[in-house]
Amino acid sequence: MSTHSGPRAAGGQPSFSLFFFSDDRERSKEASYHLVLEAAKFADAEGFDSIWVPERHFNKFGALYPNPSVLAAGISTVTENVGIRAGSVVVPLHHPVRVAEEWAMVDNLSRGRVGIAAASGWSPGDTFLSDADFGRRREETFERVDTVRRLWRGERADVRTPRARREDGEEEVLRTTYPRPVQPELPTWIATVGTRETWVRAGECGHHILTALVATTLDDIADHVRAYRAARAGNGHAPDAGRVTMMIHTFLGPSDAEVRATVHEPLVQYIETHINQAGGHQDAPDAAGKRNLAEFAFERYYTRNGLFGTPETALPVVDRLLAAGVDEIACLIDFGVEDEAVLQGLPYISMLRKATLERHGGGRR
Repeated sequence: MSTHSGPRAAGGQPSFSLFFFSDDRERSKEASYHLVLEAAKFADAEGFDSIWVPERHFNKFGALYPNPSVLAAGISTVTENVGIRAGSVVVPLHHPVRVAEEWAMVDNLSRGRVGIAAASGWSPGDTFLSDADFGRRREETFERVDTVRRLWRGERADVRTPRARREDGEEEVLRTTYPRPVQPELPTWIATVGTRETWVRAGECGHHILTALVATTLDDIADHVRAYRAARAGNGHAPDAGRVTMMIHTFLGPSDAEVRATVHEPLVQYIETHINQAGGHQDAPDAAGKRNLAEFAFERYYTRNGLFGTPETALPVVDRLLAAGVDEIACLIDFGVEDEAVLQGLPYISMLRKATLERHGGGRR
């Protein structure tokens, strides 16, 4: 029987999770999901909070992850206790009924261990999968998540999409979805990297937050957390019941030199992929310029925006994250390092987790 108790209150112990986001598996087609499943088993046995799997479409970057509910169902069969979360569901691409139905199935398979982070989407090209209005994607995200939560509770809800609701004269359509989930309430996060308005809206609606150190600083995060908790308090939600989850690139090992040598080339190539995705405009750098830019960015990632090195050198970074108001450290581990090296590094993340609990186990501060 599962012992997973869902998201903790922010005043409790800090938690660690494993996060998947980007790998394409071209180098190991015969065992595409080996790393995910083996890491899930490890997290389950070692007392990690959750496994996060994303939704990505039409790009090698994250090509393994077109449907998080399918992968989550697989994870549920090899684990007993660890939380299983979508990080994220691109909500505007889906009808709310389908989201509620699919994740209720996984909630039953996992005996009540699921949660979802809702994202508004990144590419206009993805929206041909649905009737979403890309220009309204943030509003549609909040509207559709609200419908999903109502359906999850067993309430009858207006299940017309936002676009359909704007059409004059259409009759109201109400539905109840099946199967019924195990959890009475669906734990929901809103994925955002830096927009204060989104943090505040999430707080007003009673959602948790999934964020990352992308084009932002920890000082910014701390300000956003304060605004988020104030918004929760101002709208009848317990401020400390909201969880702030930080996705952060992670690889730990026995020495800094060994870790740096292991992650350097995969992380540089990972950054180059980001640069290529953002390219195509007149001022885009050439190949040599992209490599130089990626090398420069590597140093920033390695020293400031990730958990790299040893458990001892990473612990001060965790301290700063917790001081900024982060409750959960979601360690992104699939950025191109070979599977076996990633798996061999997981015990060091577990060491960091235990050291963090020893230091902060009495509370987040």
